[in-house]
Amino acid sequence: MRKTKNLILIFLSMSLVILTSCNGESSNIKRFSVPKNVKTLQSGTVAQNDTYSLLWDSASACVILNNRKNGSIWSSIPYGYYKGEAETIEYKNMNLCSPIFLTCKNRDDSTETVYYSNELAGENSVHSVKIKNGLRVIYIFNKIGVTVPVEYILNENGLETRLLVNEITEKNDLVYKVSLTPFLASSKNTVGSYVFVPSGSGAIMSTDEVNGLRKYSEAVYGKDLTNQEQQLLSVERNVRIPAFGVKAEDGVAMLGFFEEGGELGIVEAMTGDSLLGYSAVYPTVQIRSTATSKMQSGNSTSIVEKLTLSKADTDFVSVKYIPLYGTDADYNGMANAYREYLKTEGILQGTEKASGLFLNLIGGVNVSQNFCGMPYKKTLAATTLDDAAEIVKDIADNAETPLVVKLSGFGKGGIDYSNIGGAFKISGGLGNAETLKRLYDVCNGNNTKLIMDFDLVYFSSSSNGFSVSSDSAKDANGLAAKQKKYSPIHFQEDKSGKSVYLLGRKQLTVVADKMVEKTKKWSIDGYSLSSLGSVAYADGSQSEYCAKNGIDKDVSAIFARIKNNGSLIATEDANLYAAGLSDYIFSSPTGSSGYLSFDEDIPFYQMVLKGTAAMSSQPINLAKNDRTEFLKAISTGSSPEFVLIKNFYDEFTSTAHSGLAASCYDDIKEAVIAMANEAKDLTKAVCGQSIVKYTRNGDLTRTVFENGITVYVNFGSTATVSEAGTVAAYGFIYTGGDDR
Repeated sequence: MRKTKNLILIFLSMSLVILTSCNGESSNIKRFSVPKNVKTLQSGTVAQNDTYSLLWDSASACVILNNRKNGSIWSSIPYGYYKGEAETIEYKNMNLCSPIFLTCKNRDDSTETVYYSNELAGENSVHSVKIKNGLRVIYIFNKIGVTVPVEYILNENGLETRLLVNEITEKNDLVYKVSLTPFLASSKNTVGSYVFVPSGSGAIMSTDEVNGLRKYSEAVYGKDLTNQEQQLLSVERNVRIPAFGVKAEDGVAMLGFFEEGGELGIVEAMTGDSLLGYSAVYPTVQIRSTATSKMQSGNSTSIVEKLTLSKADTDFVSVKYIPLYGTDADYNGMANAYREYLKTEGILQGTEKASGLFLNLIGGVNVSQNFCGMPYKKTLAATTLDDAAEIVKDIADNAETPLVVKLSGFGKGGIDYSNIGGAFKISGGLGNAETLKRLYDVCNGNNTKLIMDFDLVYFSSSSNGFSVSSDSAKDANGLAAKQKKYSPIHFQEDKSGKSVYLLGRKQLTVVADKMVEKTKKWSIDGYSLSSLGSVAYADGSQSEYCAKNGIDKDVSAIFARIKNNGSLIATEDANLYAAGLSDYIFSSPTGSSGYLSFDEDIPFYQMVLKGTAAMSSQPINLAKNDRTEFLKAISTGSSPEFVLIKNFYDEFTSTAHSGLAASCYDDIKEAVIAMANEAKDLTKAVCGQSIVKYTRNGDLTRTVFENGITVYVNFGSTATVSEAGTVAAYGFIYTGGDDR
């Protein structure tokens, strides 16, 4: 390939950027430095094994992965372009020939700059040396005083890329984000190809040019909660699994995933750009935290973004790539390959426990009261523990299926974020240790597991030794990070304007240990850690927590300690590191963020996790279409879930929990029991079974489990014919087992 003209494009941001260190600590910036003797590794093979060869082209700074058995090739520059399609079109060369993209923030003039570099300016701009099983490349941005070291390592399944975060050197321009090999997982813009993105349950974006250029970008494990967004532009489903992929032309595909440092990751994609001719999905690494706030000056308002001087304190972030071929070259093959990797690495350890119905019983709700003109808060009992026992007994008597019951909001403050962990006390108006024991006995006698939820992240009042001022997480400004208060039931904003705080990262282990100690005599089977398992955030009080760094390891260690104590663990809409250690996952994602750039949602989350943990749908009675949500559960062998209360008070209508009106058990008991009975045979038949293939054709889905059971679900309003026979409108059938 002939050399292409160096191109660096610069975009200036309109927002003001202020630089801070974490809580006054000295930053961990390494001053810009270049290797004394810049070396250029000779082009050719740098590593190989029985299946793959890793090659390096020094002239174009291109890394090439060659399958020695079938001749398939993947490269950091799309291989078709690399072989000779290179043109003088600057836009194409800038993107397709760039080994990395950089987003930097300048310390002097407060500008944000994005650099797309297809070849770095001047001599001695790329330092490359051989290492064990691969090569190390230092990309030297002399013009701005930045060096970025990346390692490319061959393994038996494909390629690993490592961004050496702690070895990045900087001058006035500080590195904010690094996009790695943006076109390694790419495809020509063709009909039939697509990229897979992990939004919520998962989604695919076609690579044709019919709809023009489409882009996607979402943070792995969700946005950093310490950087409160000024506007909520859409209802997003967070990225729970740090994987992505592309199904390219000619029967090949590539699975990519963050192996280390996924909490720093962002998955990005661009498809259908006719000027490029290629579509791609790729990993970006954010190595610094930001805090966004408004600055008022007279009648004008500006957005101020503060960036930490300190970067995430981690040696490296690694991304692995596994090529797939033939019948494995689609999102099914990606899910199967990723699941096997997670099992081999011990990340998925469990075996799915029997469960036919998930129930989330809501205890107390805080309402505003008034006494002689004096306002005060009171917790009203939506469900007492005695009420819960009656509900469980009634369902168990009428639906012969294993139940999983979660008690939410039974601590001090009820369902509203108040004291951390509900102060580890049962709210007086809801019951006591004796009534909890009676409920446990009912559950134990009716094939039911009893789990109690504890919020160990959000709180608004100091208690139990945890202070909102000294023990809360800090943002990039060093101030206590606040979040708008939302209902965990209907995701409605609390109009009272009251904010909640996030517990400081260093306190998470402390509060988890206190929970176990305070509740060790309680009659429960385990703990639900809904918030801890589903949120990720930084903490500006210490540099080691910048940019959400280490949240996966912190939470995994806490979960492991609890499980080693013999307790069950439940989560809700859980991130991968928490899902892998969960026995039960409530409200697993059944859809994506729903962006217009998506062509189809897929249940990739369930395809990876089914068989290792028991999962439920989103709450059926709170869904826009209860039948559709039920069928989504059926299509993946998941259990239906309901949010239930015994009593709804008029006062609830003025709270963020007005949606509980759809949860009164006496009103919906027939639907609960009917759906439990409708699903029970299937959930029993596929318990512990992984999904090996999922396809959709119009309104008809077909799911094959590893024991051979195949489920056909019709999401349409008219009957349709499947391989196994006619499927009624909004119905399902399955073959294998009892051939229902």
